[in-house]
Amino acid sequence: ANLKAAIGWNDTEANPSLGQLDNPQPMASRGDLNTVLAKALQERPDLNAQRQRVGQQEETMRIAETERGIVYSLSFNYSFQITPDNLANQTLAFNARYPLFDGGRVKAQLNERRAAFNSAKESLAQAERDAKAEVEQAYVTFDQNKSRMDAAKLAVDAARLNYDAAVESQKLGASNLIDVLTAQVSLVTSETNYIEALYDTLISELRLKLATGQPIPGE
Repeated sequence: ANLKAAIGWNDTEANPSLGQLDNPQPMASRGDLNTVLAKALQERPDLNAQRQRVGQQEETMRIAETERGIVYSLSFNYSFQITPDNLANQTLAFNARYPLFDGGRVKAQLNERRAAFNSAKESLAQAERDAKAEVEQAYVTFDQNKSRMDAAKLAVDAARLNYDAAVESQKLGASNLIDVLTAQVSLVTSETNYIEALYDTLISELRLKLATGQPIPGE
C-alpha cells in the first residue's frame, strides 16, 4: 500500500512487478563529509534555483536604485532622402531625467525591492543550513548502516563456520542434534540480521544521494 501511494498506483490494480536485485552492494566509499557537503551545496537543484531567485531580486533592486537617481540617455538619428531632392538630416539628443516629486513612489519601490532581496538572501541561507543538516544526517545514517552491515557479514561467516563445525562434530559423534539445531538457529538469525542491515544500507545510500543532489535510479 505504501509503494502504491508513493508511485500513484491505483489501489484496485495488481501490485507492480519488482525487479530482481542480483547481489546488491552499496557504494564502496561515500567520501569525506566536508567534500560531500560542499558538493551538495553546489549541485542541489533546489539551492541553485533559490540562488537564481536571489540574483533576480538583486537585479530588480539595482533597477529601482537607478530609477531613483538621475537617468541619462543619448540618442543619434540620421536620415537621407534621395528624391525629389537630396536631403540629409542629423539629430543628436541628450536627455537627463530626475524625479523631483513622485509622492515617495520610487523610494517606496526601492525599499520594497530591497526587502524582497534581503528576504531571498535569508531564505537561501536557511535553505543551505537545512541542506547541510539533511546531508550530514543522511551521511551519518549511511555510515552507521554500512558499519552494521559489515559487522553482520562477519557474524554470518562466524555462524556458518560454527554450524559446519557442529554438523561435522555430530557426524563424528562428538555432539548431538541439539547442538546442530542451536547452531542452525544462530546461523539463520545472523543471516536475517545481515539482510536487514544490507537493505537498510542501500536505502540510506539512496537517501544520501537524494540529499546531495545526485541522480538516483529511475531518473
